Amino acid sequence: MKTIQITLNPLFLFLILGFAFTSCGSDDDANPSNSGGSQLEFAGNPHTYDFTITGGAIAGNYTGEIENDIVVTELLLANYSAFMQFGNEKDISLHIFKEDLIIGGSFNYKNGGVGSLDNNSSNLSFQFEPSAIRYNSMAGNVELLEIDFTNSLGINTAYNGLAAYEIVFNGTFVNALDGDEVQIEGSVKINFPENVEQY
Repeated sequence: MKTIQITLNPLFLFLILGFAFTSCGSDDDANPSNSGGSQLEFAGNPHTYDFTITGGAIAGNYTGEIENDIVVTELLLANYSAFMQFGNEKDISLHIFKEDLIIGGSFNYKNGGVGSLDNNSSNLSFQFEPSAIRYNSMAGNVELLEIDFTNSLGINTAYNGLAAYEIVFNGTFVNALDGDEVQIEGSVKINFPENVEQY
């Protein structure tokens, strides 16, 4: 009986193993509901905004932060973003605020994106205090970038989970007080709350 002896060069073996480990890696994120990049690293960071209003009584650039202090009740959506699942679609709601500014919106997320700012599939609003001026989106473009989702939001709410993303938009907004139209463009960054893992 013949015995066959095979010897492998250690460098060759090292290269094969290295290739095997890199080939077996996965492009999937740890969060299976994620469709744009994990936002967990920003959990607890303040929400931020940077937008410009052209025209109207309070034209100018607005930049700042909103404290990431989550409030969860059955009826109140405060300082975070959540979604409800309907088949392959998610309806994402947003309500963040501080003393002088309230930012709200809703987005119908399907096929990896959201529709235009037409108040049907997606809308966005900015309310300024103490002037009580509220600008509601009427038409324009909007994208949700780097979007990420949690799987639940507890048993005491109607939502399926939390969402984190960056809104990039430009469009025509109407003043709810007097009907004047302005142009607003910019971005808003929505982060997960600090203890997002508990949801």
